[in-house]
Amino acid sequence: MKRFIYFILIVFAIVGCGKGYTESVAENLKPVKTDPKTRKTQTDEALLKANKVIAEKERKQIKSYIERRKWTMTEYAGVFIQKTHTGCGRAITDSSVVELEYTLDLITGERIYSSQKDGIKKIHFGKTDSEPTGLLYALKTMKEGDNADIIIPSALAYGLYGDGRKIPSHSTLVYNIKITNVK
Repeated sequence: MKRFIYFILIVFAIVGCGKGYTESVAENLKPVKTDPKTRKTQTDEALLKANKVIAEKERKQIKSYIERRKWTMTEYAGVFIQKTHTGCGRAITDSSVVELEYTLDLITGERIYSSQKDGIKKIHFGKTDSEPTGLLYALKTMKEGDNADIIIPSALAYGLYGDGRKIPSHSTLVYNIKITNVK
């Protein structure tokens, strides 16, 4: 008889806990009734918060990378630049056509592109939207004959989606560039 009573008590406890749990889960899953404008604002705020977290983590990674290499870099518009050789040629303007030799690595060290393998790169300022914004910012600080190391955070590179080929999402880019010609 005692066993039967214990059995009944256990069954009631399980059923009671299960019912309370399901009710609480169902309550949490109920849709919040808000207007579309409020939902959009909440979504935008959540995305902004997530992007700040990603940007801060990436900035720490960049600072660590610079320290390990003992580079002395200047930050310009969110891009880190270290000129390793100063040329004496023409300055780059908004209408320049720039030829450059380069290597492009991910901050993890993986080589993505190289002018030795892929050929000299030409960038037509004012007519291109395929180049990372950060690269265009950095090049505008340079002139023909300059060599530089450039680190571009993902937000100024290919961002959330990568380039669709070799560069994954949220990738920090490290360029080594030599400006060979400015027209």
